[in-house]
Amino acid sequence: MKKYFSHLMREISNCIFILKLSWKINKRFFFIKIPLLIMGIISSFFPLIFLRLILNEIQEGQDIKKVLLYAGGYAGVILCINLANNLLGLILDRQMKKTVYRTQEFLGNTVMQLSYSDLEQPRMKDFIEKAQSSNLFFEIINNLFSFISSTVTLIGMAAVVVTLQPVILVMIVIVVLLRLLAEKRNRKTYEKYRNIFTPIMRKIGYLNRLLGAIEFGKEVRINNMQKYILDKTMDVADNEYLYENKGQVKELAKTNSMVDIAVILQECIVYIILAHKVFFSGMPIGDFSMYMTGINSFTGCLQGIIFAFSNLRKNGEFSEDFRYCVETANKSRENKKRSISVKEINAVELEFRNVSFKYPGTDRMILKNVSLKLKKGETLSLVGVNGAGKTTFVKLICRLYEPTEGEILINGIPINTIPYEDYCEILGVVFQDFKIFAFSVAENIALSTSYDMDNVERCMEESDIMKKVDSLSFGAETFLSKEFSENGIELSGGESQKLAIARTLYKDPPLIILDEPTSALDPIAEYEIYQKFSSLVRGRTAIYISHRLSSARFTDNIAVFENGELCEYGPHQKLLKSDSGIYKKMFQMQAKYYA
Repeated sequence: MKKYFSHLMREISNCIFILKLSWKINKRFFFIKIPLLIMGIISSFFPLIFLRLILNEIQEGQDIKKVLLYAGGYAGVILCINLANNLLGLILDRQMKKTVYRTQEFLGNTVMQLSYSDLEQPRMKDFIEKAQSSNLFFEIINNLFSFISSTVTLIGMAAVVVTLQPVILVMIVIVVLLRLLAEKRNRKTYEKYRNIFTPIMRKIGYLNRLLGAIEFGKEVRINNMQKYILDKTMDVADNEYLYENKGQVKELAKTNSMVDIAVILQECIVYIILAHKVFFSGMPIGDFSMYMTGINSFTGCLQGIIFAFSNLRKNGEFSEDFRYCVETANKSRENKKRSISVKEINAVELEFRNVSFKYPGTDRMILKNVSLKLKKGETLSLVGVNGAGKTTFVKLICRLYEPTEGEILINGIPINTIPYEDYCEILGVVFQDFKIFAFSVAENIALSTSYDMDNVERCMEESDIMKKVDSLSFGAETFLSKEFSENGIELSGGESQKLAIARTLYKDPPLIILDEPTSALDPIAEYEIYQKFSSLVRGRTAIYISHRLSSARFTDNIAVFENGELCEYGPHQKLLKSDSGIYKKMFQMQAKYYA
């Protein structure tokens, strides 16, 4: 029992959390729902009162004017309520759309506050999938208002029913309790299958995206993958989703059928009692109608309360991942204290102190006790075979992950004490899998709608893409896709890489990281970039990753990684003097292909 109440309180707490968040996102939504709630409660009592008066007057046949007066009054009240409902409904619809937009904005900001490592966790992927596809906010609000409306109406209907036969209330309560037990069982069924369906729907969503996403378009078409993807989608849908759905339907049907039998028995007994009152106690037809309506409304309200309460509990469970994500993001924000002023930094000293790292949920160390210091304005090449730890080294600098052991410092300050938004201003990174956005050339470089065109042109010149941009009809205002403009164009791989370098130069950060910056360039363009390397970094601290070791000679030092360990460190000429060195062996293997 203690565990049950603890679970219940957590569900209620989750719902309250979402309600507070909804209030913060859009207060007007609540102010429109409240008058709709009041009118809904009032309108449930009017048929009870007016129909009794009308039917009794008709049965007695005393005054046709009263019948018309009652009927006209009833119609007038219902008309006014319906008009008000329609008007408020239009306003509510507008506020709902506004709430959806603001909620999506909130979700986007929340996701951006999460660490990169959190986003790779299956639980967080499931949260994002559910958060984007559900109307959790509206469901909780609607269920709460339904619970309040049903409770208030129930009290009024109980006062009517108890004057007829108190035992009817007891009978209705028993039947509704059976329904409550059924809802509890159904809720466990929904919880069971929710955990099953979420990863299945994530698979189906991914497969559907493969057919529509432009980044997969060429691969899918050139390899005739359409049928393969559709077959795979149907396989997941048939063998996983529909199979599990069949089990869910069976479990729900078994529970609900028993409740339906109890409801039918209740209705039969109620009709027998009312018929007895009419035939043997002289109950007027209007009273018969009032009590019948009251009993049905009482039953409906009681079921409505249970249904709303059950849904609120279900919403509370669904909110758990949502709340976890929001609180994780908030905690992440609170833990980052300002320890450095980014504006004062024009060069950085980077230090790794006994840093080891393993990815969450794994036991294998990717980096092992790495220590090195990169002085201000110094350039460093990272060298090693695939899987040696180079990319992980960069991810730790970018704070996409936190070290498992040890610490990383910028100018002697642990980087995890710097607010992440401020820390990002220190970095300029050209990732190996960089992305070009469907915006203009200038916006892709400045990553903003407002920019300094002179600076944009300087960066294009330095990254050697200026000639290409000048050849475009709209120059730097040319869109790099047809998403926003029919005149949009696509750059080649090498041109896109130069644009990514220009983007980093425009940011003008004190620390530059170039991950395979010339992998898509032709040999001449690559040579030109190497020749400009010193002018490109312009005295900044820079880290350079490349499998082409000829580029390493342009940096002050070279760090050689093997199996996650820093095994060699020093300038190009020094490392070549080591006869048994890994770097020398790798350099000579590549050099023979150019001999």
